[in-house]
Amino acid sequence: MTGADSIHPEPDMTSTGAGKTLDGFVERYRATAPVVLAYLMRATGNDRSLSEDLTSDVYVRAMNAWKLGNIDA
Repeated sequence: MTGADSIHPEPDMTSTGAGKTLDGFVERYRATAPVVLAYLMRATGNDRSLSEDLTSDVYVRAMNAWKLGNIDA
């Protein structure tokens, strides 16, 4: 383990609790992505391409935060 590994440990994929596992993250994604997309569609004047890009950005950031252990489960 290097110094960087101790600062940003890999998430525990086997821990219990919604959101703390990859399956929990995917479950939350599936539940919230349609709502986020619908909101962004309204916010962008129904620009589907832009809304899909922004939705993707939201979940890339969420996944990065999850990987670093910054989750609210």
